[in-house]
Amino acid sequence: MADPYAYKRDTKLQARLSAEVERLAKLPANSVCADCDERRRIRFVSVTLGVFLCNRCYGLHRALGAHVTRGKCLGLDAWKPEEVELLRAVGNVKAAALYEARVPPDLPRPTAASPDREVAAWIRDKYERRRYCAAAAAPQAEKAATEYCEARPARQAAPATPPTGEMDLLSFADFGGAAATHAAPQ
Repeated sequence: MADPYAYKRDTKLQARLSAEVERLAKLPANSVCADCDERRRIRFVSVTLGVFLCNRCYGLHRALGAHVTRGKCLGLDAWKPEEVELLRAVGNVKAAALYEARVPPDLPRPTAASPDREVAAWIRDKYERRRYCAAAAAPQAEKAATEYCEARPARQAAPATPPTGEMDLLSFADFGGAAATHAAPQ
C-alpha cells in the first residue's frame, strides 16, 4: 500500500510547490484578500476554494469548518500537488467571478475596515450558503470551484429552536448547534 503522506517528506516536491504558491500569492489579483480586500501581505489560502486570504478572513474561514473551506499558511504547511493546481486554476479573480456572480448591486462588499461580524456574514453567505454563486457553468479552469457550488446543496437556515423529544445526533448540526432535549426511552 502506498504511503498517502509521502508528498510531505519529498523535500524537492515541497520546495517546488511552496515556490509556486508564493509566486501565485504575489500576483496582483491574489495579493489582495478575496473577501475583505485587505492589501497587506496575504499569508493564507483556502485549498478547497482556491482563494488567497488575509489573517482575519483566514480565521473566519476556519470558523466555517473544514467541510466548507480548509486553509493553509503560505510559509508553514506542506502542499499537495492538486491543492497548488486548484490555486493556479482558480485564484481570487476567477473565484470572485464564480462566488460573487449574483451579488445584488445594492449590497455593500466588506472592506478591511469592516467589523468582523459583517465580514463573517459575507463569508458565510458567499461560501457556505452560496447565495451569490453563478447559475451557469463556469469555464474549464474553474471546474473544481463550480463543482463545489453545484454539488453541495445550500444549507438551510437553522430553525429558531430545535425540535423537542428524541433527536438523531447526526442532525444536531442542522439546528445551529443548539442543545437538544432527548426523550427518555420508554
